[in-house]
Amino acid sequence: MHDVPWLRPEQLGPETVAAMTVVCSAVRRVQDELPVGVQILSSGNRAALAVAKAAGDVIVILIFYTGTNSFATCSE
Repeated sequence: MHDVPWLRPEQLGPETVAAMTVVCSAVRRVQDELPVGVQILSSGNRAALAVAKAAGDVIVILIFYTGTNSFATCSE
């Protein structure tokens, strides 16, 4: 309880966006037939948008965009 496994948006540095852009661009070059999605932690929506714009043709996965969340669960 009270532990936070991610950074706040203002704590994400430009090195995160740069590294993720390099990775997404490399994946697109190797496998251009499959969609590539990017999510940067749970609060890095703007950073993920920057990566998608820089890498091109990348899907952005936004979490907590509306302030609510829902999760699908599977039970047997």
